[in-house]
Amino acid sequence: MNIKNLPSIPHPFFIITTFLLWPFVSYALLDDIQIGLSQPFQFPLHWDNVKEAPVWVDGKAPEFNRDWGLPQITLAPNELVTIWLAEGQWLRIRHPNKPFPTDALDISVSYGTGLYAYMPIYSAEEGKSLLLSPDLSQSRFVRIQLAPQQKEKVAMALLTSRHENQRDIAPQSQEIPLSSESVKLQFGYQTEAQLLEERFWHLPANSPVNVTIEGPMSLALESRFIYPPSEAVLQQAYRLFVTLDDDNLWVLDFETSAENNQSIHISGNIQVLGRLEKTYLKIPAGVHDVQINSSANLFIRLLQHLETPYFLPEINQLKDNPSPEATWLNKSVWQLTEKEILTLKLTHFDTLAIIKQHALRLIRDNSHREGGLLGAMTMREAARRRPDEARVRQFADNLLGRYTFYRNLLPKQGNGSFTFHRFITYPLRDTRPRKQPLVVAEQHVEAYLKRISGAYFAPIQRQYNHYQLPKRTVPSLLRVIVKPQSEPQIFWLQLDNETPVRMRVEPDIFEAPSHYYRYAQGEAGLKTLALKHQTDADTLGGPFASRHKLGSLIDAATFVFPLPPEVQQVKLWQAGTEMLPVALQYRAAKVYRLTETEYLEMISHFTSPKDLFNYFMTVLRDYKEISPNANSYGKMATNPFSKRRVGRSE
Repeated sequence: MNIKNLPSIPHPFFIITTFLLWPFVSYALLDDIQIGLSQPFQFPLHWDNVKEAPVWVDGKAPEFNRDWGLPQITLAPNELVTIWLAEGQWLRIRHPNKPFPTDALDISVSYGTGLYAYMPIYSAEEGKSLLLSPDLSQSRFVRIQLAPQQKEKVAMALLTSRHENQRDIAPQSQEIPLSSESVKLQFGYQTEAQLLEERFWHLPANSPVNVTIEGPMSLALESRFIYPPSEAVLQQAYRLFVTLDDDNLWVLDFETSAENNQSIHISGNIQVLGRLEKTYLKIPAGVHDVQINSSANLFIRLLQHLETPYFLPEINQLKDNPSPEATWLNKSVWQLTEKEILTLKLTHFDTLAIIKQHALRLIRDNSHREGGLLGAMTMREAARRRPDEARVRQFADNLLGRYTFYRNLLPKQGNGSFTFHRFITYPLRDTRPRKQPLVVAEQHVEAYLKRISGAYFAPIQRQYNHYQLPKRTVPSLLRVIVKPQSEPQIFWLQLDNETPVRMRVEPDIFEAPSHYYRYAQGEAGLKTLALKHQTDADTLGGPFASRHKLGSLIDAATFVFPLPPEVQQVKLWQAGTEMLPVALQYRAAKVYRLTETEYLEMISHFTSPKDLFNYFMTVLRDYKEISPNANSYGKMATNPFSKRRVGRSE
């Protein structure tokens, strides 16, 4: 059977067919992403030497080798070196003159919490280079030491990869004034001598603004979501509608989260806004009337690119949103028919905008049990294939956080006792030397408190702890959580009958000084709650216990593995005699629900509660796809119901 001839996304009313085709749809979609994105773009890697802190973290320090012309590290038995890799970076271990001895090095990786997994490395340059593949989800520490059988010293140079992202070269641009009220957004802290200011224009929901533009012209459309004071949900979805001469329409879907890396002020008053979302538009030659509308209250601005920053732009400049002739952008994800989806999949699947359309369609369709996970993993695969696009990685992370969750696994065989504990994960920051504060709005405290994780820990010994996974059809993630002991511990993890992975947990979850770590969102929520109620920020009692399942707050080391859909069981065991508490969790899909702001915007298009109820009953009685006029964004164009969606979302 040629699975690529199957429809990408069955519609909700194909209830029986959905369950029959769903496993094939999952694989077909991810396979097509791999094929599509691997073809059109080739991005060369640039390599930087590891020569000093902060990329060098601990252990044997690099020393300059005049013969090599670069720093080298020479490891003897019982010596090691630890370096810091940003998300998406490769590590190259290289000797310029001779190949490395077979299995000479042990390479282990951690996320900065003291739990290391020993990872395979790949040989290149006829054995003169060893490569460690990147992790797109977060930064990590890499520990290099000699394998036990290697008795002689080994010299090496360490290099980390860097992508030259053409979008990082900001073109010169100027603002295009709009007819609505403008404001100056100030970024930073009031104590700073100079605040960065940017002018934006207010775009109220369903209140279009018009502007006359003479093309040809390349435009950047930037937007920030305005959080209502009562909105407690961090992640929000909204839609922009850009009309050209009352004819061509772009429907642009966005998923955003609250800006928490910097404070934003208007006339000295702090504002709760979303992160900057950006898209690019091409205006053809001639004078055109452009109308911009939105499903939510936004601050927006239009920037005209005055010149291209690219050498030979006809060859080097990347394509983003197509010109108005690309009619697939004039519909929302719910207005696309099955035939249109299949056509786009076959003709435009090398386009990030199309993959985003597919991902959002899957996520918002509750007729698929794993739709939220498949949509998020679809964007994650796109990010893996386009490591130069940081915004794709961020979008994939947002989808994974909003539409999936970690589900606990309990051992089917092994030690039957388990204990529930709470823990906070402290992520490594990226390697760029910049401030990375965390700004928390009081209205979002509850959302940050939910970032305090909980898991059921079962002790492992020499006997297997055997975990049975439910039947799944979508790639997922497996999180291993360990409660460290007073001494380092070695244990093994095995997926089905694959080669076991050796793991080592250190006594301390903080492997490096505090400046290597980002502020944990769960801890920020706990401290903000403590300030509000004048309680102890280091305990989960009081206000936290009144809202959440109580468990002792422990230090926990964590590691995340990719989890293929065909894996059915996980085994854990250790060689020592001391019991080691370990928990396992896997990513599962959430049911799609509208936030309060999204729901209120949707029902605002109905004239009365009776009108809404009648429409609701019509949808329940009719499984046919609802296809509003492409130029209408009211009612179900914003968030169309399916039978399952209404029942679960409301």
